[in-house]
Amino acid sequence: MKTQTRRKFFKTAGIGLAGMAAFPKLSEAGIPAVPADHHSGVEIGIASYGLRKLSVDEVIELMNDIQLSKISIKSMHLPYDSSNEHIESTIGKMKDAGLDPYAAGVVYMRSAEEVENAFEYARTAGFGMIVGVPDYELLDLAEEKVKQYDITLAIHNHGPDGMAYPSAMDAYERIKERDERIGICMDVAHIARSGIDPVGEIKAVKDRLYDVHLRDNTKNAKEGKTCRPGQGTLDLPAIIKTLKEVGYKGVYTIEYGIEEDTPLTGTAMTTGYIQGILATL
Repeated sequence: MKTQTRRKFFKTAGIGLAGMAAFPKLSEAGIPAVPADHHSGVEIGIASYGLRKLSVDEVIELMNDIQLSKISIKSMHLPYDSSNEHIESTIGKMKDAGLDPYAAGVVYMRSAEEVENAFEYARTAGFGMIVGVPDYELLDLAEEKVKQYDITLAIHNHGPDGMAYPSAMDAYERIKERDERIGICMDVAHIARSGIDPVGEIKAVKDRLYDVHLRDNTKNAKEGKTCRPGQGTLDLPAIIKTLKEVGYKGVYTIEYGIEEDTPLTGTAMTTGYIQGILATL
């Protein structure tokens, strides 16, 4: 990788895992500082938006370094207007490297054409899920495409920033009577930024919760920003415990997103932090 060598990575990751007990919420929860190789079948993944300044080859290298395979692909790593040949070759490269590109997203759908294109793109790439944001008036068309392509649509909430689906419950109320392949990708940080307890929101939408984006906030308010795990205001141990309790079967997806040019350390620390929580559950 152009930003950090493997040797530096393993040194950094080792420090991060060994120092896990220094994170207040982990210590308070009684969670030991151990790297977990076994977490009860839970799969941790990465939303590639958090690696947005890296090339596809660098994303693959980072994923292999931190030994994760599940990845949700953002358009900077596979543009929507790519040829079928480019889509197939990029996905093939990822799979050959041991990655599992399980979803596309976040995909914004503001017109009928964008809905059509999103599902055709996902079909060509072989994605089983689109993490998407169809405008409210396009939900009927999106549901038609879910049925036509048999691709799950997980609607991503966006918090108090004036965008569609500010909360998971807003999405839930709009899709609860629709095809069961339409559900929710809950961004827990945006939920908390809206002044909503993510634990209660998880319980409220558990039957349609198909994906989750995990990160920490500097503040549970609109001005909150992403920060290193355990150093912010989100109670990630309680959130992950609740996901387990409600029987969540999806990927525990990290969307770290800061230090755009050098995301390796923060991503590795978040992975280790989540593994440390899962090791006790």
